Amino acid sequence: MNQLLELIGNSFTFKENLEASDLIYDKDDYQVPGRGIEYKRLNAFIRKNYKSGTGNALYICGQPGTGKSLTLLTLSKTLPRDKYKTVYINCYTIDIKKIYSEIYKSIKNLLNTKKNENESLQLIKNLIPNYNRKIILILDEIDIVVKNPAILNSLFELPFLKDSTLLLFGIANDLNLVDKSLSGLSQKGIEIEVLHFKPYREDQILSILKGRLENVYNMLDLTEEQRAIIFEDESLELIAKQISNSNSDIRKSFEVMRSLTTKKYQSFILNNISIEEMEIPTPIPTEDFMCSQDNSNQFIFTIDNVMDVMYSMFENQTTKTLKHFPAHSIVILFSAFNLKELNFLTLYDSYRLNCDIIQFNPLEKKDFKASLDCCTSNGFMTMINHREENKRTITIHYSKEDLVGAFQNTIIYADLLTDLIPKEESQSDNDDDEYDEDDEDDEDDY
Repeated sequence: MNQLLELIGNSFTFKENLEASDLIYDKDDYQVPGRGIEYKRLNAFIRKNYKSGTGNALYICGQPGTGKSLTLLTLSKTLPRDKYKTVYINCYTIDIKKIYSEIYKSIKNLLNTKKNENESLQLIKNLIPNYNRKIILILDEIDIVVKNPAILNSLFELPFLKDSTLLLFGIANDLNLVDKSLSGLSQKGIEIEVLHFKPYREDQILSILKGRLENVYNMLDLTEEQRAIIFEDESLELIAKQISNSNSDIRKSFEVMRSLTTKKYQSFILNNISIEEMEIPTPIPTEDFMCSQDNSNQFIFTIDNVMDVMYSMFENQTTKTLKHFPAHSIVILFSAFNLKELNFLTLYDSYRLNCDIIQFNPLEKKDFKASLDCCTSNGFMTMINHREENKRTITIHYSKEDLVGAFQNTIIYADLLTDLIPKEESQSDNDDDEYDEDDEDDEDDY
């Protein structure tokens, strides 16, 4: 039992910052569940530019926890080392003003350098066309470089310099970084390609969870009967559904799995149960098990266990986040429901109507966009960038219940909360009350 819990916990450990040593894996690890299309697109991009001998740049964007870095780094493991040199830098972990020296050190495998930034940049420019392998430069969390626009533009220009063969990959959450911060490159004839990682679907999240658990079960050589009692039916589906309805951050599902193992350890300790020598239990016969009215005790992880962990993780966290939102961003969240089509224009119109209901002065579109950015940057919404406002499609990653939980005691939003409650339910409740009263009258007549 101890080994099972330990392996499950370790299998759902998520490393955000990968080092060079993490790029060495067996071929069995070359697949990223749920990201087959993106994997193929990245692979085609690399192979095409290797064959042509040209440099190029690709901006990879999407919500946190959608597999952007993992997919690219997994692909980089498959590339022949005699043909490619992969350099990975997480921009949040370095001083951006020294990014050129960091890149230079990584290419040359140096621990330190006395070169200043201008010298390092020039050395990089000289190295790229003369290097014995094609350099793949991965700049993760590149949105932090936006604060230094000169550096950001200079980095994305590197693949397009004369004789450059560099492949540059910038990774960040912002869907519109290229249009907002790199628009000047188009005047120089440089067009940056964009690859958007969409949020994981519920079925994809479930597939990832089951896949990792299957690896654990295989390592322990568990029987089918033993595998069947690890997680109660529908418990994994419940996790996948919650993550999908939140912001589809796959890392949150890993956190749920780790919390489940931690709480299971704690329950054994509280009950003075030693798990060092404990074996995985043998289930009762299938027929008896299926006929039992309460078979939840047969499972190591029950639905109640999952509900307990998810409540502590999501309900409180989401509520706290929403309560600290700016007022107009809150109105925007309310305005996204009950629309046939959800895009920038329809949301803005709905927002203005809701402002009238609660007697707010509505924002102009420019300021509305800033309030909408608060919703997207916190993972509650995603918006596809487009020149035409009615084609800026929006997807929401929160529920009506989230809004009710956060603002049910806030008078100012009372009218908006009322609109969230389906009229059918309210009418049904009223009908039940009327029915009871009629019954009492009938009894009196008798």
